[in-house]
Amino acid sequence: MRTPRSNLIEPDTSERPCDAQNRLSPWSPRRAIGLSAIVLSLVLIGHTAFALVAPPELLVTKLPDDAWYFIKIAQNYSSGLGWTFDGLNETNGFQPLWTWLLAGLYSIVPQCPTLAYRLALIVQIIFIAISALLLLYTQSRILSPGLLVVSMAVFAFYVPTFHNGMESAILVLTLSLLYFFTHQAYDRSTLSIAQAAVLGCVLGLAVLARLDMVFLVIPLAVLLYLRVARPGKNHHDVLRFALPFFGGLCGFLLPYLLYNAAYYGTVMPISGALKTSFPYPGFYTWILRVRGNAVLLALAAIWLMVGWYYRRRIPTTQGCTAEVIERMRFQFDIVSVLAIYVVLHGAHTILFMRWGVFFWHFASYQWFACILAPVLMVLILERIPRRVRGSISTIIIALILVGCARHAAALPTRGQIWKAQSYAAALWARGALPADTVLAMSDAGVFGYFSQRRVINLDGIVNNIEYQEALRDGRLRSYLNDRGVRYVVHHAVYDRQVVEGTYERIKLQYQSHLFPGRSGSLTLRAEDEVYRSEFECDALRTRSVFLIWMVSGVADPASAG
Repeated sequence: MRTPRSNLIEPDTSERPCDAQNRLSPWSPRRAIGLSAIVLSLVLIGHTAFALVAPPELLVTKLPDDAWYFIKIAQNYSSGLGWTFDGLNETNGFQPLWTWLLAGLYSIVPQCPTLAYRLALIVQIIFIAISALLLLYTQSRILSPGLLVVSMAVFAFYVPTFHNGMESAILVLTLSLLYFFTHQAYDRSTLSIAQAAVLGCVLGLAVLARLDMVFLVIPLAVLLYLRVARPGKNHHDVLRFALPFFGGLCGFLLPYLLYNAAYYGTVMPISGALKTSFPYPGFYTWILRVRGNAVLLALAAIWLMVGWYYRRRIPTTQGCTAEVIERMRFQFDIVSVLAIYVVLHGAHTILFMRWGVFFWHFASYQWFACILAPVLMVLILERIPRRVRGSISTIIIALILVGCARHAAALPTRGQIWKAQSYAAALWARGALPADTVLAMSDAGVFGYFSQRRVINLDGIVNNIEYQEALRDGRLRSYLNDRGVRYVVHHAVYDRQVVEGTYERIKLQYQSHLFPGRSGSLTLRAEDEVYRSEFECDALRTRSVFLIWMVSGVADPASAG
């Protein structure tokens, strides 16, 4: 059987001649680590400067609107208002770990809106830096210098995605911790009780960071089980792994799930319940629209079909020591585990995620790319003549670094226009409306945070089941009346007559994503407008305006959808 001409390790070439075949000249270990550290430092310094000095009107256009939900909910909880976005309706529509951390942070720092969001961004940068160090250390023990630069350059390329105010940064941190501890455990012949418990705890934190990481539990558990259940092991060894591993996992995860079940009637948060059609499958194309994640999904699927073949070809002779072979096998095994997770997650997204899927939902894919890229590069380079491997690897790394620079250059530019309009309207509301005013709005993150007013979320993400039932039963107007809503807010109205101000009435429709086919509507009059932005054009050159209407407490017979 043919053996590969290259592998993933760069040990002492005088002792392990098979590893010398993978030298990607001109890289040396010190040079690779130094270059990776410099690139990552520059990227993180740029993001730190942006988080500290960028004006709010620029920040709001660069961060997802949902990022402000986390900050506002954490602020409300630390102020004694419970887990609410609007200060009125209890919700669990958020990824828990990031929100809990922010709530704890805001309970010990002054309640300053400007300090709050800048502090959240700085904490994210710290998490990304720790993740980079963990990944750099672990990869330096596994990869050759050139491949190490590839892995860390891919990480630097995706840093702008992780620094987004969402749960992405803390998810990446937990994944890097999991990778570090899995390698530590894999590097030993026996998995201790402490190591199994730590792995279970870190995996539990990863699931709390983003709940769809539950798809990683079984593949990782199987990998560790196969490591423990090697020939010569007995059932006692398996139990010594399984009990602390699943004990650590359940110790973090079960309290959250049981609390949801007891307090909200379901273990799934409302945000997840609104987005999934489970158990009724469909065909949803969100993943095909989001930043090349379809490519990563396809690569993961291809790897599962052919990766086993390349693992079998890992040399067992040719001068490689047992330690080198084990590290090579670890890299192939961990890529396979992550590929299974990506395929399971991608299949779930395609079959069941019917609404509200965005780029930050795939941060784990982008972290997976950091692990996958060097393995794919090995498989490509071993088919290229040795005399040009160094040049080709340098070109690939240079292209990745150019991509990093392109991302960095885009930081100071303005993002989505409607969020800038939302910020301007929020400042108007803060100055013009009494402090106890209640408003209602879909996509209410920026407006709800910066207006410092109570804003009920009408798309339901950070609301609760009671709002969905009101939509189902045609009680939207009474629902809003009961909560004292005085103003309805709507962003990015594209209707030509509304934009030009020539309309008399507009009917806004609010869809229940929990009860498909049910909705509520509000009919609003032109004379009730209290705020109108200047019209702006989006990326498609379509004009839109941001509007706020005053509403009366009279029941609207047209509110039933």
